[in-house]
Amino acid sequence: MRRISISLIFFSQFGYQAIYAQGTSAVLNGTVVDEKGAVLPSAGVSVLNESTGLQREATSNSEGYFAVSFLPPGHYIVRVKREGFNSAEIKDLVLQVGDQRSLRISLSPAGPAESITVVDDASLVHTSPAVSTVIDRQFIENLPMNGRSFQSLIVLTPGVVLTRTGFGEQGQFSVNGQRSNANYFTVDGVSANIQVSGSATLNQTAGGSIPGTSASGGTSALVSIDALQEFRIQTSTYAAEFGRTPGAQVSIVTRSGTNQFHGTMFEYFRDDALDANDWFNNSRRLAKPVTRQHDFGGVVGGPILLPRFGEGGRQPGYDGRNHTFFFFSYEALRLQQPQSRITQVPSLATRQSAVPQVRRYLDAYPLPNGPNAATGGFAEFAASYSDPTSSDATSLRVDHTVGSKLTLFGRVNYSPSSLQTRAIDNTSVNTITIQGFKTVTATVGATWLISPRISNELLANWSSNKADWISQLDNFGGAVPLPDSAWFPASVDPQDSLIVFGIGGSQSSFYVGKNVANHLTQFNLVDSVSLAAGPHQAKFGIDYRRLLPELGIRGYAQFINFNQATGLASGRTHATTNSNLETWDPAPLSFTNLSVYGQDTWKATQRITLTYGLRWEVSPPPTPRDGKQLFAAQGLENPATMTVVPGPLYKTRYANFAPRVGVAFGLSQRAGWESVIRGGFGIFYDLGNGPAGNVAGSFPNSARAPFVNRPYPLSESDAAPPVLTGRLPVGAAGFRAFDANLELPRTYQWNLTVEQSLGARQTLSASYVAAVGRKLLRVDFLPLPLTVNPNLGANINVTRNTATSDYHALQLQFQRRLARGFQALSSYTWSHSIDNASSDASSFVRADLRDPQTDRGDSDFDVRHSFTAGVTYNLPKTDSGRFANGLLRGWAVDSIVVARSATPVNLTTGTANLLGAQPRPNVDTGIPLYLFDPSFPGGKRINNSIIPGRPAGCKGPFCPPTPGQQGSLGRNALRGFPAWQVDLTVRRQFNFTERFNLQFRVEMFNVFNHPNFGFGDAFPLLNQSSFGQADRMLARRLSSGGGTGFNPLYQVGGPRSIQLALKFHF
Repeated sequence: MRRISISLIFFSQFGYQAIYAQGTSAVLNGTVVDEKGAVLPSAGVSVLNESTGLQREATSNSEGYFAVSFLPPGHYIVRVKREGFNSAEIKDLVLQVGDQRSLRISLSPAGPAESITVVDDASLVHTSPAVSTVIDRQFIENLPMNGRSFQSLIVLTPGVVLTRTGFGEQGQFSVNGQRSNANYFTVDGVSANIQVSGSATLNQTAGGSIPGTSASGGTSALVSIDALQEFRIQTSTYAAEFGRTPGAQVSIVTRSGTNQFHGTMFEYFRDDALDANDWFNNSRRLAKPVTRQHDFGGVVGGPILLPRFGEGGRQPGYDGRNHTFFFFSYEALRLQQPQSRITQVPSLATRQSAVPQVRRYLDAYPLPNGPNAATGGFAEFAASYSDPTSSDATSLRVDHTVGSKLTLFGRVNYSPSSLQTRAIDNTSVNTITIQGFKTVTATVGATWLISPRISNELLANWSSNKADWISQLDNFGGAVPLPDSAWFPASVDPQDSLIVFGIGGSQSSFYVGKNVANHLTQFNLVDSVSLAAGPHQAKFGIDYRRLLPELGIRGYAQFINFNQATGLASGRTHATTNSNLETWDPAPLSFTNLSVYGQDTWKATQRITLTYGLRWEVSPPPTPRDGKQLFAAQGLENPATMTVVPGPLYKTRYANFAPRVGVAFGLSQRAGWESVIRGGFGIFYDLGNGPAGNVAGSFPNSARAPFVNRPYPLSESDAAPPVLTGRLPVGAAGFRAFDANLELPRTYQWNLTVEQSLGARQTLSASYVAAVGRKLLRVDFLPLPLTVNPNLGANINVTRNTATSDYHALQLQFQRRLARGFQALSSYTWSHSIDNASSDASSFVRADLRDPQTDRGDSDFDVRHSFTAGVTYNLPKTDSGRFANGLLRGWAVDSIVVARSATPVNLTTGTANLLGAQPRPNVDTGIPLYLFDPSFPGGKRINNSIIPGRPAGCKGPFCPPTPGQQGSLGRNALRGFPAWQVDLTVRRQFNFTERFNLQFRVEMFNVFNHPNFGFGDAFPLLNQSSFGQADRMLARRLSSGGGTGFNPLYQVGGPRSIQLALKFHF
């Protein structure tokens, strides 16, 4: 039999997502030639999905070129036929999300052989100018993922840095020096940035810059891990079809059914008996709190088979094989999460000295179990406890093929979750906050192959996300809770009111009542048309999104402040710090985003591929709904005379054009040792709405009445709700202002990459990556009392384009495709990120009086060195006899390794005497910045020693500057603690039959129990007693929980935690 020569040249396994909406599918193209290299036109090409029977066809053009688009990720068989030549067949061709694979197929003249099978053994080298990483099903299925959420996998991408979260800043990671709210998530091609804040301000969530998460901060609200096919993270110079934000573009593809029924049932179990104790619990001899976790559920998928009813005919009545498929997923979490707190409560002596009418308020705190504090009437109360969390995530996806030219799909997702948190924010440990979240999404899509060269895809999505919060007191630690009548005046509804009660200590506030019931609705429509013309693959598309956020804040609130515990004992509120009464009637908002793009991939020669495109972004300011009104600042250039008037917050900018260009040159095409050099440049705009959602509760939709030195409990008249007048001055409620000429922030990105194939299964790449941010948002704080501005008489937060950033990095990545049971992905990043504001959720000194560049320094997320690795390894089979084989076969190990250098620390004095902001201290360069001692947490602390002869208020080399002046210490000039952690899975699979198996897993997070340290809000404040000392582990630094980020139990940087799992596959 005469052999047929078929050469398979793989230009782009993880290639340029040139002709698919949002990168959720793949493109297969190539050239058909004869044995002498002459092109063969009119060759028939068919591409068959082995799992679903989906088949697409194409015909090579006059240049022998063909392209097949909109191919879902999976395993394919490619067949090529032409009259006068033997046909060719390529089996097991793997296409991943966003792939554009290029084949060069050489056919021999017709002979006795009909076809030959070629096993795909191509390299991973690709030609896209984008820097991206694909996490495939093998990694998703096997790597240890803490919390069964793919944050653990995201960190495997070069340039990713985990960031601290809070109610104002809920993005969980930064990429290439971009802010944590600059990442854009899509699920099956539509926006998944649908998070809604559970706090009293909508913050960044209102404008759609934060992905939806569950109560525990995980991604199960979007897609359960077992319903996830794979995802791609693009981090630099991606194609024009991607954008809206300049950070990572995370494209998630969900699983669909196949021609065979497959499924999984699972249970993941944790118990504190398997875990190590928190380092700080051990230091204070506190017992481990109770941990109980049950994470269980299952998935099932296959063809839809409907029975025939009545007599006669064959069963089934409808056979969906090769046409109609379903995939169902359910996952539930029941968790008791360990926590520990060291707090301050009123001392026994303070309680005994209290005037009678407030004694019961002091007794509402837990009884002290530690030493008395030197001042304030406090004593220590240390406790460990567990917070309960629950979630249920259900989804159903249906795919249907209508002939060979039209495919349809639909997916619905329903994910309610809740958690109860003690000691949220600065509250006492007997304050329980109950938060509920409910995410509902529905997506439909259609792909229409209009002709062999033209195709269209249409996607539509509706999403709803709700978040609510109520708080109450219990008897934890000997506390005696009070009835509603002791807190709320008779004139208000306790179900729509909140009490915030503070006495100035650490974790010593109370929350009682309703905080919010917020809601966000999204409508997203995406349409794209692709056109293949010779060596060109063009694509044009539009992406329209409308967001409808609603701030469901309580109608009435009291914020009561006392001058420490002794002040409460005296029965009067603080004499100099305001207490406040508030009334709210917020405006529901509407945000609109429109993106239009065109792009082309041109294979200019066999070695050169050019990519270029243009994207247009429009992101107007939010508008009010339901007859409400928003006010804009007028005359910002003169704060003494500025005022507010009805109208848009700022002008809509239309000249937001973002060009993208890239080139790749194949240095070597030798099979197994391919190499390529590629680079790209692009402009990337951000949404530009940042804190704009906070105007929902700004003037004229809220009112505040401050007071000082009142007898407590308040009388009915003292507690009466303030009246919403809608008239100037703005008053104590404050105002959110925006520069009328605000522009969309933009980032200029470029990179240069050299990639080398190391055999057919491995590659090594080295990239220089740069991202320069200009016109970024920065918030200035303007205190404008009535004596300065009689129109306002308020504190004003002004958003301007005064921030800049610069990021430069060397990024190395090694990847090995699964072969001989071994798969690996590792990366190293050496980088420097500089800016003068790392977030639009915090405020700075006003730019008209202090040059913003004086705050230029290391970014909050600047990490100079970062290394990550993910590895899976199936141990080779042995043949050592029946008994030994029974013990040794079926084992595998998987691991994730994370290591990084320290993150910056920004020191301030803790006293707001620089135009309403806290200045940085002066520093004496002759005194060490740090103290090192093995007895310190992490072996070091910031020098907080009291040095004789130094002025009052100085600690170590740091001294408060003259009031109204900025200190000499630079922003983010100090460093915290480095971190490293190894997660390990050991698993064994028992195969009962070819289709049924049981897998047992032991997952160990921080297997070596290496302590990684973090710090609380008091750490960088010079006037705090705990200044400079680590007081928590890194996991609790990254997130304190409470619906503001990833649960600390699942974060990097906690004590060792062990999880046992059983998975039954069929």
